[in-house]
Amino acid sequence: TYPESSQHGGITLSCLPFDKLMLSGDLAGSETQDSDDHGDLAARLRLDYLPTQKLTFNTDLLNLGTNYFDGTDPEVSDRRGGEAGMLYRWNKSWTLEAGIGEVRDNLDGQEEDTLVVDYRSVGLRTTALPRSSLTAKLHNLEVSDDSDDATLLELRLRIAPVRNISVYGQIFMGGDLEIEEDNRFLSPLRLRNAPRSLNPSQYWTV
Repeated sequence: TYPESSQHGGITLSCLPFDKLMLSGDLAGSETQDSDDHGDLAARLRLDYLPTQKLTFNTDLLNLGTNYFDGTDPEVSDRRGGEAGMLYRWNKSWTLEAGIGEVRDNLDGQEEDTLVVDYRSVGLRTTALPRSSLTAKLHNLEVSDDSDDATLLELRLRIAPVRNISVYGQIFMGGDLEIEEDNRFLSPLRLRNAPRSLNPSQYWTV
């Protein structure tokens, strides 16, 4: 739920400590006013290493306090985890990408159970077709509770049939991973290798 009011502050830092290595970090704090006043912190660190023009390794670490509020989405809180991934640009038209990650909740230990989601992904992106971009990515997810693992196929299509008009579509097909009725467990975090949806769905826009 949204608080009655809130105050926010933060800082972002970026640097190039070594050749071909990029680091960026965010530190933010929030204070909310409601029936109970709460304050908490959020921190995030991103690393990108480019050993060659074709190969990139990336890492994303985050810690969002249980009572943190980013001012927009109350779901962006009570998460800790990270991921590591890679991109290989075979040529101008084809890119291979892969990654693994883990995210958990219940950072303050107040809940009886802690939910842990592990995911792995591998995908291929192409711009070989004129005026279009197509991505196919396979995700495998497992949860710390007794539910079965799920495998999702993600398809993303962007096409510009004529000038000034672009069509974008995103489709998820496969298993349905129920996470305590919270299918937005990963999507608000905007992790590069995590699926945006945890069940079959589709989205289109022009």
